[in-house]
Amino acid sequence: VTILSTIIIFIVGMSYAPRQPQYNVCTNQFEWKSIIEGMIGLKMSASFDLLISVYNPNRFEVDLSNGSGQFHHDGNYVGLFEIPQSKISGKAISDVVVKVTFSPDKWSAIGMTTEYYRGTLKFVI
Repeated sequence: VTILSTIIIFIVGMSYAPRQPQYNVCTNQFEWKSIIEGMIGLKMSASFDLLISVYNPNRFEVDLSNGSGQFHHDGNYVGLFEIPQSKISGKAISDVVVKVTFSPDKWSAIGMTTEYYRGTLKFVI
């Protein structure tokens, strides 16, 4: 009886254990190319909306609030993003629109443009 109870508690516990949500960034090359071309034209800031699909594998709803972060390139701040307050139902996929703003200084913009065309552009988030 004790072994059976332990097995049942283990199975129920594992089925409700929290799991990491999965996400997919839905974007295309055209948007990034237009941002980089704007930086070439010395327009030092760009804002756009980024669509992110989030799958919540948990049985419980997830509340997103006060989500934000920064983009850094070569150790320099180059932009930020803000995740709006939203709820993601359990066992569901939800789309979230994230506001992204890039505002690098002149030298960061030149370095980012060069790396973009080389195919080596990377950010630290």
